[in-house]
Amino acid sequence: MSALKAQTAAALLVDSYPWAKFTFLTTQGTETWACRYLISTILVAGSLESRTIECAESLFTKYPELYDLERVSFRDLADHIEQHGIRFAGKKAENIIKTAKIIRNTYNGRVPSERAKLEKLPGVGRHVASVILATVYGENEFAVDVHVRRITKRLGLVGANDSDRTIEDKIVAAVEPDMLGHFSRSFVDHGQQVCAYRPKCSTCFMSAQCPTFNGEVVEKKKAKQTTTVETAKVALEPGLFTFEFTNDKGKVYTVTVKDTVPSCSCLGWRFKQKCKHVTAVCEAALEKKA
Repeated sequence: MSALKAQTAAALLVDSYPWAKFTFLTTQGTETWACRYLISTILVAGSLESRTIECAESLFTKYPELYDLERVSFRDLADHIEQHGIRFAGKKAENIIKTAKIIRNTYNGRVPSERAKLEKLPGVGRHVASVILATVYGENEFAVDVHVRRITKRLGLVGANDSDRTIEDKIVAAVEPDMLGHFSRSFVDHGQQVCAYRPKCSTCFMSAQCPTFNGEVVEKKKAKQTTTVETAKVALEPGLFTFEFTNDKGKVYTVTVKDTVPSCSCLGWRFKQKCKHVTAVCEAALEKKA
């Protein structure tokens, strides 16, 4: 990777996408804004940003203070998050409640400005910490997310098999420090508007510099392997029955049916009281009865 190539890409993207810092949260630069920005960044992981913004707006209207989020019930918060189509609603609700308590009680309502302290907060990993340090505190940090991962590889700025940390290290070494935060954010905007999973190469202003441009690149996602039923030969009848499911990663989930009432060991059932494993058991039972 040449430093000039990465720096050129940075200049193009930064000039094209102004760095909007979610000013709808409240007055930018305040402690309340910083706390809400952190919570919004925890929410957005694995979900569409547009849905996260809608969720955050309604969330902070209903729970305006850290004290409110600290005391809200897990079920109410998880339901609120899930209603907006945010993934992993249960886990995020749990992390937000814990993080709100830590920030208010340990840091006196102020978001930590040190990476080590940030990464100890529930729901905060290296990516979220980098976003907060760059956006809230103006540090020269480069956050790697799914958009950065996808686009840097398409542009040939990093290797196809590079890890997130390797991507971060290569970009940090090749781009002017004061551009890093904005450059990272610009990948999100470019990924949402142009260079998505199905990229709009013919209208992309970076196509001339993009080695993967061939008129209209279409990347096909790998088809997910469906969950299989290993044991589902008994109907939902009074008594105690168990069924095991193995997903494509080899993880085993157990469905238990006690007195016709099913439950599952997976997080989907825990947080939503429904999952594909229990559905499969019910369908198998109906097929047997038919």
